[in-house]
Amino acid sequence: MDASSLNKGKLIFQLLLIILIGWTTITCQLNFYHTDETIKSNSLHYDCLNYHIYYEKSAYQELLDVVDEVIPYCFRPENHHERLLENSIDLPSQKLSFEQLRLQDITSLQLLSWSVSIDIAQRYEFYLIEPNTEFNEDLYNCTEPWFGSRCQYSFGFNEQMSFNQIVEATFRQRKSFPESPEVIVQVPCYVLLQCHRNGQPWCLDWREVCNGIIDCFDEGSDEENCFDMEVNECEENEYRCHNGLCISSQLWEEGEGDADCLDRSDEVLNAFYIKSCFQDPTFRCEEHSCRVHEGTFPCGDGQCVRKLDACYNGRHRLFIESMIAKGNLRDECWIAMICLTELAEQIHGSSCKIWLMNDSIYEFLDQCDSFFQFPTIPVYSAHVRFYYEEPSLRQNTNEFLLPDYLCYNQQLCDFIKPDLIRENLTCINMSKLMLNLDIENGLWNELMWSTEQDFRPCLISHAISRNKTKKYANHSLLYNCRNSSKFISVHRIMDGIRDCFHGDDEKYLNSCQLKHQYRVRCHNADKCWSPIWKKYACSMTEEDDNIPFQYFCNGINQSTYHDNFRQYYNDEFECEEWLCNNMYSRCDGYWACKDGRDEDKCSRTKCHSGTHTCIDPFNFTVVCLPHTRVNDGEDDCLGASDEQHECQSFYPPSEVPKRFRCLRDITCLLPSQLCNNKTECLLDDDEKFCKTQTHQFKCLNDSTYNRSEIEEVLCGLSEQKNRRRQYFSVHTLPTYPSLEQNFINESFYWPIDQPSVINSTTFVTGNGSWYCNRGLTVHFRSENDTFNNVCKCPPSYYGHLCQYQNQRVSLTLHLSSVDR
Repeated sequence: MDASSLNKGKLIFQLLLIILIGWTTITCQLNFYHTDETIKSNSLHYDCLNYHIYYEKSAYQELLDVVDEVIPYCFRPENHHERLLENSIDLPSQKLSFEQLRLQDITSLQLLSWSVSIDIAQRYEFYLIEPNTEFNEDLYNCTEPWFGSRCQYSFGFNEQMSFNQIVEATFRQRKSFPESPEVIVQVPCYVLLQCHRNGQPWCLDWREVCNGIIDCFDEGSDEENCFDMEVNECEENEYRCHNGLCISSQLWEEGEGDADCLDRSDEVLNAFYIKSCFQDPTFRCEEHSCRVHEGTFPCGDGQCVRKLDACYNGRHRLFIESMIAKGNLRDECWIAMICLTELAEQIHGSSCKIWLMNDSIYEFLDQCDSFFQFPTIPVYSAHVRFYYEEPSLRQNTNEFLLPDYLCYNQQLCDFIKPDLIRENLTCINMSKLMLNLDIENGLWNELMWSTEQDFRPCLISHAISRNKTKKYANHSLLYNCRNSSKFISVHRIMDGIRDCFHGDDEKYLNSCQLKHQYRVRCHNADKCWSPIWKKYACSMTEEDDNIPFQYFCNGINQSTYHDNFRQYYNDEFECEEWLCNNMYSRCDGYWACKDGRDEDKCSRTKCHSGTHTCIDPFNFTVVCLPHTRVNDGEDDCLGASDEQHECQSFYPPSEVPKRFRCLRDITCLLPSQLCNNKTECLLDDDEKFCKTQTHQFKCLNDSTYNRSEIEEVLCGLSEQKNRRRQYFSVHTLPTYPSLEQNFINESFYWPIDQPSVINSTTFVTGNGSWYCNRGLTVHFRSENDTFNNVCKCPPSYYGHLCQYQNQRVSLTLHLSSVDR
């Protein structure tokens, strides 16, 4: 084959691939790539399929961030010995040679429509250009639902689904831990660092590396060399993330776009989507760690919670199991402490309620030593521990059994004066830490949270704790905490977090002299706050008394003001002539216009202009209700979404946002009162529609990703969850007063005349959706016609169950138009 022919073939096939990108998103064809044996023999990822995600999100000054992602799902074995042996052939499949195909005038594009791999289609295209017996080979035309080079794979869903639909259906069917606590999920671990707690392996999550907390108690390897990030400084054209890494300043969108910092510190607004990360395989969940102001325990999929709070994927159980380890306690003492501290509900399958009904459990306390540690592992970092002193002598054992002492490493907390030094233990009386702790019975998470806040100033990284203090004594990028050997980055000054014991990092008088360009300076104030504290920085200043212009005549009575004569008005005063459909009220999830026209075509269901998206209260399908029937006194839609004024008048936005009104009733309900197996409405309309849902109805995740049509409409009734501050922008000015471009915060559209993808999906029952962790389950047929489940993993994971977190470099590219 000459060079010109080869180049021509490459050009033709590149054009075919461009067509294929659009083809695979709307058809059910499954075209592998990286299938060649030469590739597979030398690579630990092969037989790949691409999942393509596209959505739009409102960003700075109402410009749109268009997010376009490609996630390759491949077989990623741990080693070459785990590679799949592909000897299976689907018996009804047809074996054809390239020459036979050529004689039948079959094109390479037709091969792609048969779910033939891209590699084979490419070789066939070259064969068509220059037929040569040397390059003639056989392929298999598989019968649905089988596919693969030897027809050995099937996803087990129905036949009319694209790969995008398969991925979304797999993740969507996953039930959260609170919904199905009986499902056991093997949580993926980062095993490229040795990590142990009291001699036992700890399933480390990569987000626990360099998070300021020692999670590998025995080695401390997860915080090794992390102080280099503290002394890192960014260039003038860069934004410094809170953890010390840098991103381009062009990616900083006043904190309103998608997060680009690994720790999401450039994401000022609440990231509601993290609560649904267990059903979200995208970059925003997989490639980000925990924000410093949120829960510090990573769930392993993007969600972060307080310790002992529930992860939706169940990873919190690892922490609880480590907390209830028996250690060197006697059996009786161990049982008594677990049940009386309410750290767990059962032991060895026996409920603590049964043990507590028997008074002998209080006698078990006599089997405890006079001074002992419980839990038997540190409760914070590698050195902070709870100790009890003769709990059997307490007069009221019915109360929550709080520790007596909190013991710590005095070298790391040299500013704390100990109350007790005993057997090489340095301890402080727990009562001193309880002064500001409002704790109810059983709230261990509150106790842990309080301990974490009080001992955060003790955290001294390896770089400091190993006699390297002198090296940093006069470092310009570090601040030395008062009366302490601890150093922190100057960027941590005034960030809303007490890193120094005396809080001097949050009382720093010269914060505006630090000359950090992204710091926030409040009105009539001499304090400049870290950008991660932007949302709260000026809440106590005069600036908060000013009513933003966009609050006037937006349909929500939420503020009052007065004129020079002290005459008071609300922000909806004399708004009848106001153009209610404007840049401030448009597509914000709340009706500023009485007929709701400011929300026209903003929903994913995209009803045409002049209509309102409505759920039929009888058959629970989506219909488009004419505006003439909105606010006409008749309930046409489920939840009375067409008559919103009644619940809004009963429950203003400043109060509990009850927005679902029962049919032919005045009862208004919260989203959490829907589908809770408790009838609140006289006609049972708060529960009837739930039977049409293929998963549990919920609005608590505050994310629009992968919502059903009913969730889209009913969850959008609460203006508190959907409203966001709008800004005047020259980019949106030309569109006033009529905005043709319609969007919501995150847009995943489907046309109203097409059924939801999920409605046509045959789901795998049980915990099959969790079998491959964050990967996809594939049915594999081996040569003896036996069937097994195998796993396709995204780049973040590997192993036969996608059980290991990968070491990788993840890339995002930011493209902007020149006039932005």
